[in-house]
Amino acid sequence: MTAEPTAVAAPAAVAADELTRTPLLTHEVGSLEPGKLADIVLWELDDLDHAGIEDPVAALVLGPRPLAHTVIVDGQVVIRHGELLTGDVEEITRELAEVAMR
Repeated sequence: MTAEPTAVAAPAAVAADELTRTPLLTHEVGSLEPGKLADIVLWELDDLDHAGIEDPVAALVLGPRPLAHTVIVDGQVVIRHGELLTGDVEEITRELAEVAMR
């Protein structure tokens, strides 16, 4: 990371994101507890691409794009051990390529 005047520290970027959440939804979001909506993503940051980045927040925000290990959306596991469980990756890839060609 460089010390450029426009650079934002990774924790500050995450804190800025948290400030944008609306207090009107605190009964539905904002904590992990029964009855609330929750989307959770777990990333593996111990790979070669992230070696040497000691701050995990900086690794997520400033490092190479990590692949999701586990994704849970509204209580349903969507990705487990890096594998998409709720769709066909080849079909989705093909559809995205078709849309991109338009």
